[in-house]
Amino acid sequence: MHQSAREFSSELDSSGIAAGQSSSAPLVDSLVQWISFRFAAAAQSSTFADDPETELRQIRQFLADIVALRRGDLVARRIDLEQRRLTLEETKNEQTLEKLFWEWTQRPDIRAQLYPHQDPDKMRNDVVRLLDRHLLGVRDQSNHASEPDPAAFI
Repeated sequence: MHQSAREFSSELDSSGIAAGQSSSAPLVDSLVQWISFRFAAAAQSSTFADDPETELRQIRQFLADIVALRRGDLVARRIDLEQRRLTLEETKNEQTLEKLFWEWTQRPDIRAQLYPHQDPDKMRNDVVRLLDRHLLGVRDQSNHASEPDPAAFI
């Protein structure tokens, strides 16, 4: 029995029934598709009995089978939607968490812990001096004696 089941599953994979599905598609999806085709063929070729009660029983059985297949398909779609929603929610949470982290690092008390040897006033003065010297050509009067005049090198 195991051997015949393996043969059947390999036939499903190699046949046109599973065409259009990725190789990672579960075997159950292939089986459901195969059962759907078989069920449609059986329903089309079925001849109902002349007795109305027997015919109603056969139709009820077909409908019960259709409902079971449809319910399984709807559950699979719902699970897929839930997985997509969860993935989207996780992405949003990661982005929100990263934004909150960067806001947290901008707090003065946290910056003092992250950069303990950094003096904000000294940094601000260094930036101002650098901009004054390179953009405006203004020399810092306090460091005038320590830096030689560039014209002296000509």
